[in-house]
Amino acid sequence: MTGMPRAAAGVAAWIRVLPGWLAAGWATIWTVGLLAPALGAASSTARPALVLVALVTMGACFGATVVGALRSPRRGGVWAWTSVTVQLLVAAALATVPGLPWMTLPLMVVVSVALYVDLGTAVVLVPVVAVLGAVVQQARGETWSDALWETGLLVALAGYLTLALSWLGSLVGELDRTRHQLAHVAVAQERVRFSRDLHDLLGHTLSVIVVKAQAARRSAPVDVEATVRHTADIEQIGRDALTQVREAVRGYRCESWHDALAGAVATLSKADLETQVVGAGSVLDHRQAEVFGWVVREGTTNILRHAAARRVTFWLTVDRGVATLVVRDDGDGGSLPTRDGMGLTGLRERVVVLGGSLSANGDGRGFTLTATVPTTVAGSAYPDADDRMSSASVPGDRTP
Repeated sequence: MTGMPRAAAGVAAWIRVLPGWLAAGWATIWTVGLLAPALGAASSTARPALVLVALVTMGACFGATVVGALRSPRRGGVWAWTSVTVQLLVAAALATVPGLPWMTLPLMVVVSVALYVDLGTAVVLVPVVAVLGAVVQQARGETWSDALWETGLLVALAGYLTLALSWLGSLVGELDRTRHQLAHVAVAQERVRFSRDLHDLLGHTLSVIVVKAQAARRSAPVDVEATVRHTADIEQIGRDALTQVREAVRGYRCESWHDALAGAVATLSKADLETQVVGAGSVLDHRQAEVFGWVVREGTTNILRHAAARRVTFWLTVDRGVATLVVRDDGDGGSLPTRDGMGLTGLRERVVVLGGSLSANGDGRGFTLTATVPTTVAGSAYPDADDRMSSASVPGDRTP
């Protein structure tokens, strides 16, 4: 349907749901109704058989045009021009038959033009057909005033009304297509959101469970009480993960930056990693807090999985309308994959939505994850630079 006039596609989208028999029935009603006056008077003409054949030919072309417009999105082409030309010639020939009611015949021609001829051409042809109809009626003996108002105006109104319905059909069809497209986009976005949230939630939680399970395995031979504590932690972590997954499924989850940071520091500390938090007291709006919470979770997950680090630093600064979070470890950053995995890809999507950027760089001396997000909070609401650079009071924080 590339290159198809929008109105033509819209008519098809608007009423193409009609079954073929209903479209044919609709066309038949209009054809018989418009031809009824001429058919009733055909027997009183000089050549009734020839007039009847001409009327049936015109009716067949008109009915086929109406059915074609209802069932096909295409305008123009050989068939459209052939149908209009045949109807125009038949109408012109029947105009020479004395006593034949002729006024409905140009109506059939103009409706065919408005339905099936190319839209731009139809806009021009409608007044042409109207003027020709008025001229013919005046030549058949009517006064110029009656021919102009009773035939010309009626034909023009019929043509432009048909074009208006065609345009309305294009709008309805376009809205219908847009609705389907929006539905597909919404489903795709929801799939991305769900997969991203599920990955980030379970990836972090399962990493913590692995760390706790390793600690329980190491302490089992020598410290039963420590083993019990570790297994209790695993149970609690599993319960929390189940709650988080349920909230993510419902679409209501929005973890705060401070909760994510406190959980990350506690987890890293239990894994015997030294942690330092700088600037945790900086003021963030709720969108930044949510995104930075995900950054902390993903950074912590990667550190536990890949880094083999001894020390981790979380550094938050807010300056000149931009909030920046840096997660830095001193592990073997060069061992991380060079391409983003699902976690970093989802994280980058979250940051980009807020107009920010995400970078991940690793070398043999560590790995740095940096997220930058524009702030929507007035600059006067932020603490002084010295306060932003001060270490935050976070449970489990150990500043070397």
